[in-house]
Amino acid sequence: MNTGTRAPPGQRTAGHPSRRYHGGFTLVEVLITAVVTMIALTGLATLQVLTLRAANSSLQRSQATALAYEIIDRMRLNRGASGLTDTALGGGYDDRTFCNETARRANDTQPCGISAPPSNTDTGSIAIDLRAWWTSINNSGLPRWYAAIRRAGQTFTVSVQWDDGRTEDDGDRSVTLRASCLGSEMPTAMQEICIMTQL
Repeated sequence: MNTGTRAPPGQRTAGHPSRRYHGGFTLVEVLITAVVTMIALTGLATLQVLTLRAANSSLQRSQATALAYEIIDRMRLNRGASGLTDTALGGGYDDRTFCNETARRANDTQPCGISAPPSNTDTGSIAIDLRAWWTSINNSGLPRWYAAIRRAGQTFTVSVQWDDGRTEDDGDRSVTLRASCLGSEMPTAMQEICIMTQL
């Protein structure tokens, strides 16, 4: 057992190299760790926001698709013959446009034939179908929606459009336009589902 006295700190003793003990981290190491951690957390937060936006966009696309098929199913049930005006082939659904007038932009130029739910006093099958479809779209939560039905012979095109809102803010959306399946132009911030079917 060695009972010798210890040398004061900082002095060398014969035969033993100087030993320095680190009592913790340096300030530079702590700052570097903090910066790296902040960058990583910022990246994770950004990834989370982008994931939520993509999930919301996907949900809206699924809703729009289901809504387009809803009116197509109603038209198939009410197919009828060419001579009957209260049927799909009789022209009851031809060239209809729908929107919610209260949610439209001031510079929106798309025609809107039915801007409020059709009257409950009209009890014909077409009016009931159109009223139910307008209400379904309006209750779906699609922002600034627009819908239309076009006919060419026995082929019907159903379009449901909505404001995706990921690309532009509430400013002027007339600067960048793109073609719609209806033949008109629409702002690039609008998304569209088009379904063509033959009755």
